[in-house]
Amino acid sequence: MSERSLETAFEHLKIAEKSKKVSILKWRPDYENAADEYQKAAICFKVAKSYENCRDCLLNAAECHKETGSYPFKDCPLFFYAAKALDQSILVCKEMGNLEGIFHMAKRAAHLFQGQGNQDSAIATLVKTAKILESHTPSDALLLYREAAEIAGIQDNQREAAEYTSKVARIHVKLQEYDQAADAIRREIAIHQAFEATQAVGRLVVALVLVQLARDDLVAAEKAFKEWGNYCEAPEIQNLEMLLQAYDEEDKENALRALNDPFIKHMDVEYAILARDMRLPQGTALVQKKPIVENATDEYKRVRPQNDEYVPTEAFQAPFEKSAAQKSSSVEDEFDEYAGGFFYVLAMSKGMRKGNTLSYKGSNFLKQRLVLSVLSGKPVNITDIRAINDEPGLHEFEVSLVRLFDKITNGTVVELNETGTALYFQPGLLWGGTIEHDCSLERGIGYYLEALCMLGFFCKQPLNITLRGITNNNIDPSVDLLSTSLMQTMKRFVLDDEGLSIKISKRGIQPLGGGEVIFKCPIRTKLRPLQLLDWGMVKRVRGTSYALRVSPAMANRMVEKAKGVLLNFLPDVFISTDQRKGKQSGNSPGFGIHLYAETTKGVIYSSEQISNDLSSGGEPSIPEDLGTAAAQRLLYEIYLGGVADSSSQALAILNMALGPKDVSKIILGPLSDYSIGFLRNLRDFFGVTFKLEPFESEEDREGTGSQKVLLTCVGIGYSNINKRAI
Repeated sequence: MSERSLETAFEHLKIAEKSKKVSILKWRPDYENAADEYQKAAICFKVAKSYENCRDCLLNAAECHKETGSYPFKDCPLFFYAAKALDQSILVCKEMGNLEGIFHMAKRAAHLFQGQGNQDSAIATLVKTAKILESHTPSDALLLYREAAEIAGIQDNQREAAEYTSKVARIHVKLQEYDQAADAIRREIAIHQAFEATQAVGRLVVALVLVQLARDDLVAAEKAFKEWGNYCEAPEIQNLEMLLQAYDEEDKENALRALNDPFIKHMDVEYAILARDMRLPQGTALVQKKPIVENATDEYKRVRPQNDEYVPTEAFQAPFEKSAAQKSSSVEDEFDEYAGGFFYVLAMSKGMRKGNTLSYKGSNFLKQRLVLSVLSGKPVNITDIRAINDEPGLHEFEVSLVRLFDKITNGTVVELNETGTALYFQPGLLWGGTIEHDCSLERGIGYYLEALCMLGFFCKQPLNITLRGITNNNIDPSVDLLSTSLMQTMKRFVLDDEGLSIKISKRGIQPLGGGEVIFKCPIRTKLRPLQLLDWGMVKRVRGTSYALRVSPAMANRMVEKAKGVLLNFLPDVFISTDQRKGKQSGNSPGFGIHLYAETTKGVIYSSEQISNDLSSGGEPSIPEDLGTAAAQRLLYEIYLGGVADSSSQALAILNMALGPKDVSKIILGPLSDYSIGFLRNLRDFFGVTFKLEPFESEEDREGTGSQKVLLTCVGIGYSNINKRAI
């Protein structure tokens, strides 16, 4: 069989050589026929296992195809056949065990494939050859992988580009070329960020830190961790912090413990070997701890348990136990409630202080600063929290807010001193998901819901949270107001608002609450820029009047009086009544009314009034007075004007700043103190500044509207780094 194949192969060779010759009657070589004969000869030689002759025939066929394709009026696809012949010759060389020259064959084949627009075939040839050369000549293999990554990037195939760039980085590590490896890892991180595959970035951050430590460049390793550490999961963050701190303090034992972490051992082989063979710190002698004095006070004698587990003291628990109903029965119960998720650490850890930490004093705008800290990933340190008050430190409702942030994030670290007057907050990744939270009765659910509206779009999973507490009080915006005004503002900054809703399952008025609210928010990758310069004319007024555990006539009396005021200005006024019974009406008696006006441009203005809390010594409220006050407050909001009412200004400003790198413009009424403080905090965390200009419309000139402010800014292009890549 082999002899017959060889005879047939040599016959095809003779025909091919004859086709390449010229004569008096044949002025031009017949390269096309010669290429076909060389291909047939190569097949016969391969059957006869004469691989060297097979390779030579394939190379000759490739040259003939190129010569044919270079003729005028010939089909360019012949270059494709030339590339295929070179690709086949690479496989034949692999069968021979002779890898000399296949690097150049792969480069030529890829060039020909690219010339024909077959980028995928070019990438396949380069990658196939690189895998063959990887164990023999890795320096040639990484050049082929690098070229494949470049072609994939040009094709906008970011996943393949990241895969081949990862190969380049690992080969550089294998060759101990750590400078080039660090550059390759940075390129891979940038590629993953481009197509929002942030799950892989955490692993790459660990690899980059290891490579920088192998370069003996601790500063570069810390810089890499600060820049991309927020992409890591909580265990990875803790391990990297321990590793960097060990190298910083020359702690050999902790460095070895961090390098032997199971996560590092199960990384790619090159990085696992790098961690195994890495130079460890020299180590220094540990300072011997002083023994405990026998006659010391009890506080001095208290030492940490042998397992190094922190047990909070009574002074530390005090800020969290101001409500007798929520007070735990023991220290262990209070600690176990947040074990594994919410870290309260009394002693300030040096590792947790690394990064761009912002420092503030006082309790003003605490919620704003924590929200911006979560969005920016920057830790915040707040001191002197009510330091000179009779009740110093964080209040119960603020502690509940911090606990809520911990539930919707992963890896959040909180440090609080014994008196509660100093708070260190290091945010984790926004996770979202299905959550239940019992809000403090010191503030309404609206206090917490406003923060969730600012964070909801940027979670990893769609947010579905159930909040229990007070739905309506005299301090915070009610859930009714947020479900109209704030929801409308959120919808303006996204193209698709499907799944965004606020549902009041139970109402609960101050002081005992008993309400329940379900907030659902989808995740979005980016916001869109807006230029809203017209708020339109009011076309209708709607509202809800509610009476809980009181006579139903209270609701009707408020409706009648409110309509009596509003019908003087427009006829389309409709106010519904909500008279709930039993558990649906909460735990306290009371009544209130919520009104909102809608303009022809879709702008919502809201107002509300609620009865006084009699248990705190307030005077009884009259339903007619509440209805009149709510209507007058709504008219005042309409007078202020703008594309968002007073309660939605901060959310609109935030979404403008986080939008794409494009100009956004909106017109607002006079800025509230809360909005002015938010602008200042936004500048601190994101470096965003707004241009504020006075704006006057025709109504303002006629004296029927207040002065307006035109806000202009360029967004930072904030992207949802937590969203799962699909």
